[in-house]
Amino acid sequence: MNLNELRKEPHWSYSAFHCYLTCPLKFKFQYLEHAKPEHTCSCFPFGRAFHAALSQRARSGPQLKIADAKELFEAYFKAETNAVEHLVYKPKEDYGSLLQTGFAMLTVCLENWQDDFAVRSVEEGFSVEIPGLSKPLIGEYDLIVEDGGHEYIVDWKTAGAKWSAGKAHQDLQATAFCYARTKLTGRSPLFRFDIVTKTRTPCVESHYTERNEADFLRFELLAQTIESAVQREVFYPNETGFSCADCPYKNKCRLWHVRKG
Repeated sequence: MNLNELRKEPHWSYSAFHCYLTCPLKFKFQYLEHAKPEHTCSCFPFGRAFHAALSQRARSGPQLKIADAKELFEAYFKAETNAVEHLVYKPKEDYGSLLQTGFAMLTVCLENWQDDFAVRSVEEGFSVEIPGLSKPLIGEYDLIVEDGGHEYIVDWKTAGAKWSAGKAHQDLQATAFCYARTKLTGRSPLFRFDIVTKTRTPCVESHYTERNEADFLRFELLAQTIESAVQREVFYPNETGFSCADCPYKNKCRLWHVRKG
């Protein structure tokens, strides 16, 4: 399935669920009003370009060398940054410094690549029904691999620091994606986050996790509760959230109470 095609129809996604849980008002601006962002953080085009380069590596196999991956990343990153309006870099960052950071991250990723023997699919889209919801859950697996008779969903993430132990076990994305895969195949997969740090000396770490039937039942109830809240127009700002400072709807949020009044 092609994710762009799936997005043309009404749907839920992990990102939408996560957005509502993080800040219901941001969810309203982004997913219901489709408000134009006031700015775009450089981390988004960077992340998309990095994912695109890794996807090409997964498809091509070891014949795609590090130098080739760097060329691809540079082309993707340039295209992504040119495509967005009001691009904002973090302090002490610019296009050139992020490009070099990406090169270093790609190098450590490809030097530690572990999946050539087992790739089953790359950027595979999915769509599944969740009981009680008015529209399906859609998404895209970065990578599906087979190892020792077990199927793994692999998700690549860039991060400012290493993940703490146990973080993967609490992550909603792993739950949503394992839920969808189990519904589609009848087999419960394992899940692996490959975390690549955007640090002076990048490193890559794999964090493994899995989900069970109780986790899936809890996820269904959570999804049903979120849709019910949206239908009842329960939207409010979360001004203690970690992402509030970089929110692309900050000015719109400041006028929320005025517009309500």
